Amino acid sequence: MPINVAFIIGLILALISTVAAYIFFLPEARKKNLNKVLVILHDILNLKDLYLEKIFKALYVFATLFTISAGFFMLFSGIKAFGEFHSFFWYGVAMMFVGPILIRILFEISMLSIMRTKNVIEINKKLKAPVQRRTRPQERPSQPQRRAYDAYEDSYQSQYKDPYQ
Repeated sequence: MPINVAFIIGLILALISTVAAYIFFLPEARKKNLNKVLVILHDILNLKDLYLEKIFKALYVFATLFTISAGFFMLFSGIKAFGEFHSFFWYGVAMMFVGPILIRILFEISMLSIMRTKNVIEINKKLKAPVQRRTRPQERPSQPQRRAYDAYEDSYQSQYKDPYQ
């Protein structure tokens, strides 16, 4: 089968599967009828959780350990060129000490956008929560406090009357 035919068949199947998923699987109304595995898949496809943060953390650990271990082995390696042996000792030292710092900076920069997104999602959830009204009597201002506020407001307004009225 030619590669072009394989891509076209794959494209057609992907389009049909996407339409079917949007009709039968992804709507929130259908979530209650799904089993546990499909609920997890439903949440993943609806982007309910951010998995990129976990992936970045794993990549950070891997990249840091890689630079340290590769730098360590560079301490003992070298190349023979033009009849002389050139050591990679100082490159290994630099990779072991500067590499993790640079990796940390790069991953923190990339994590800033993820953390900002998580904070915005959390703020949106709090804003959508129902507002609770104050019902306890001790939180309401007493009658003398209300009168004092009204008197203050009247005196403030009388001081600053509009001369053009």
